[in-house]
Amino acid sequence: MKYTVVWTDDATADFMEIWASSIDKEAVTAAARFVDQVLESQPLHEKHEVVGGFGTLISELVGVDFWLDEDNLSFFVMAAWPVSEGE
Repeated sequence: MKYTVVWTDDATADFMEIWASSIDKEAVTAAARFVDQVLESQPLHEKHEVVGGFGTLISELVGVDFWLDEDNLSFFVMAAWPVSEGE
């Protein structure tokens, strides 16, 4: 089953700040793609936990907070932040 992933305007703006300040823009873009791929195909993935519809997913360089709308098979990414090594 495939889920739809929607980045809110706030999360998109957060991501663009991370991307703009990054030395390795390709790696940051790949991290965002990883987030999309995990949420699209694996809503109960080991890398995130969903409680009451809300959850967090941390990839190599980008972390996100999201809300799962199970009825509509959709994830809404609400916020994004940079992840540094060791987090």
